[in-house]
Amino acid sequence: MEGKSVNTKPKPPELIFISILGLFSGGTGIIITALANLVMGSQQMLVDQRTGACILMLVSLTLVLSARGLWLMKRWGKNLTIGLYLFMIPYSLISIHIHHPSTALSLAFEQALNLVGIVISLFVIQYLWKPQVSQLFH
Repeated sequence: MEGKSVNTKPKPPELIFISILGLFSGGTGIIITALANLVMGSQQMLVDQRTGACILMLVSLTLVLSARGLWLMKRWGKNLTIGLYLFMIPYSLISIHIHHPSTALSLAFEQALNLVGIVISLFVIQYLWKPQVSQLFH
């Protein structure tokens, strides 16, 4: 393969975890959004539900794309992942204060999920910002 630099270094386990997490979370979000649209139909959804579904689909697609970029050790994948997780922190903080009575989840469970999301986001950001990790990407 002339002209292409192939990264032969093994991927760190943290990077594998972040890639798989992004692929799983993004894939799950895509499936949930698609099923909600099939079951409810976009005509029966309220405006805030449609907005939420659009945001979830956009974030989910971006998660899948960033996971692919991380797996391929591309710098754009690292930058996209950092940007996405930076977006998720204020989104989760806002979501902690909003309870959606239409969901089957209790308020405490919703808040706990958002706090776990913030902790994961902080882990991902601090890991990808390390200079020795940044050097792995091309």
